[in-house]
Amino acid sequence: NLAGYEKVILLDTVGFISDLPTHLISAFRATLEEVINANLILHVRDIAHQESQQQAIDVENTLERLEWGLSIRPQVIEVYNKIDKLSELRLRELRASVGNSQEAILLSSLKGIGFEYLQNKIVQVLSDGKKFEEVFLKFSEYKRRSWLFNNKLITNEKIVDEGFLLKVCWSEHQKSQFLKV
Repeated sequence: NLAGYEKVILLDTVGFISDLPTHLISAFRATLEEVINANLILHVRDIAHQESQQQAIDVENTLERLEWGLSIRPQVIEVYNKIDKLSELRLRELRASVGNSQEAILLSSLKGIGFEYLQNKIVQVLSDGKKFEEVFLKFSEYKRRSWLFNNKLITNEKIVDEGFLLKVCWSEHQKSQFLKV
């Protein structure tokens, strides 16, 4: 349970590997396709690793190559882990450049630093600007109904004479995407 959210699934993609051999791509595809169903992506980086920036580029390239279909690509929270391994100078520079802001959450899982910021950010992103509304769809609008289900926006559904009466919880961005379907 995460601050009132009943269901949270954490999926570890076991790292993104650049230049993955062709015969291994299909093995990783099933795991990566679970990302498409996410409401939020936490990109946890070993910020002390010398190739952290290149690894971040690999992750972004991999996310770009996923087939999102009708799904909205979820927001990504950058989590810079292992700040305890940084020199004082590098940590000051990092704090000055990003701090615990919109850009990244700094934490040390070893020392338990930054988890409160991370939890607050997750709750903010998952609930930010969402509102409940009722939507009526005719039976013939099955593609629009499917889009709502695929994006996990339906909280209640009732079948009525002419179609579906749906209660949805969505942001303005999600609503605008739906109106384009």
